Amino acid sequence: MADRAPVAGDGAGGTAVSDRPGALALILFTAYLAAYSGFVIVAAFFTFSGGEANGGLAARSVDGVPLGVIAGLGLIVGAFALALIYAAFGPRASTEHGSAAGGQPAAREPRA
Repeated sequence: MADRAPVAGDGAGGTAVSDRPGALALILFTAYLAAYSGFVIVAAFFTFSGGEANGGLAARSVDGVPLGVIAGLGLIVGAFALALIYAAFGPRASTEHGSAAGGQPAAREPRA
């Protein structure tokens, strides 16, 4: 077999993120899952009692806006922030994964 350039994850070296391209995505997903799970648990078990909204996410916080609205918007902003983190630090498909021909684009055949 011909020599080939090292590919991320084949034991030829590199950083931890390039060795496991899904590691950063898994960490960010876990962080969002924890935040969202907390939101759902508070909404399900600590907001209503006896059919009445009496605390948790129904509590008024800023200018009479319920905490649930602020927390929900926080989840949306947090998801956007995690997407920006992944875009900045995640693996680059065009530079790390390349094509099967050693990362070089396929040559175009001349037209007849």
